[in-house]
Amino acid sequence: MPAVRGMKPRTATASVKEETVMAPVPVLEIRNVSKHFGAVKALTDVSFSLKKGEVHALCGENGAGKSTLMNIIAGVLQPTEGEVLVDGAPVKVTSPAVAQSLGLGLVHQEIALCPDATVAENMFMAATNRRRSPFMNYGRLERDAQAVMNRLAPIDVRRKVAELPISSQQLVEIAKALTLDCRVLIFDEPTAALTGIRDPGAVRDHPRPEGAGYFNHLYQPSHGRDFQPLRPGDGVS
Repeated sequence: MPAVRGMKPRTATASVKEETVMAPVPVLEIRNVSKHFGAVKALTDVSFSLKKGEVHALCGENGAGKSTLMNIIAGVLQPTEGEVLVDGAPVKVTSPAVAQSLGLGLVHQEIALCPDATVAENMFMAATNRRRSPFMNYGRLERDAQAVMNRLAPIDVRRKVAELPISSQQLVEIAKALTLDCRVLIFDEPTAALTGIRDPGAVRDHPRPEGAGYFNHLYQPSHGRDFQPLRPGDGVS
């Protein structure tokens, strides 16, 4: 039978399943976290999420609970209620060591360095403590430390921390955090020292693992995608 011009042969049609576009899982999520110190409610029902590549600034007056929230994420404090999730899975951040193992790094307001150790030794102290070898390659240690420090400020990593002014010591704290394998890097108001950074974008652009995010508290607010207000005893949603 001759073919009819303009008509196409039928073909079997397969059912096409509509793909469901899944929202990206947050690198870090805080769900309904509260923290009480006796009768004082420092945080009440705080919820927050940080996705890959996001930069946030958390703003609030003194006593709003900003540092309390940071310390809960970093394992320094435990929440009275609520939970912390990393990559969508609930975790118990029972100590700073556990937080670091989860890729959560914190630069504290207070300086926590060993004054009698060198800058390089302070920057890699966590890695040094994990080493099993009794020998230390100080040449490599100092080269690696100087490469990181050069992006922030012209500080000789061979100097003792006790010889540095407070502003430089805070920069060492920031450099120390950059040496950790962080997926989330938290800054708890190190703003006084940030004016001395050689390249303001050095922290933001520092190489970090795939999937890393920054939860940023009052650091370079002009780069913040979102500003999260936090009032005393209140929550962020």
